[in-house]
Parts: sequence; C-alpha cells; structure tokens
Amino acid sequence: QRERVGLMAMTPTHHILPIPAYDVAGDLIRPSAYHCSLQHAIVEVHFTLSHWAIVKAKCDVYRGEIQMICVLVPPTGPSPIDRKR
Repeated sequence: QRERVGLMAMTPTHHILPIPAYDVAGDLIRPSAYHCSLQHAIVEVHFTLSHWAIVKAKCDVYRGEIQMICVLVPPTGPSPIDRKR
C-alpha cells in the first residue's frame, strides 16, 4: 500500500510506463499479474547499460534500464518446507 501511495504521488510529474513482461508462451503479462507471474520465476531480463565518464570530477556514472522481462520457467507453488513457516 505504501508503494502505491508513493507511485500515485509521482503521477503529476512523471510518466509511468510498466516494463513489458512476457510469459513462457510469449504473451504479454498484465501489470496487475506481475507479482504472481514473476515472483520465484526464472526470467531473462533485457536491459541497456549507459556509461558517462566525467573527466573534471574524475568519476563515472552508470545507468541501467530494463527493457523487457521474459519468463523462462514459471513460478512453482510453495514447497512443503515453505508452507511450514
């Protein structure tokens, strides 16, 4: 719930786009199903990595941006050990 409040607070100043995520069949996963479809799944993440060298400050800046997520192995149900916890 706290994350939702923070997300809604950004809507006047930011354009929020969900990261495209695809199931094993290649079908798009709805953002409302991300949690149950991606938690504990084995996924392939496509991303870009940008680098800027700032010579005067003698530092480097890196920026990573996720482009899409593809499920390779869907999540399985909880193991008997997990259910005991």
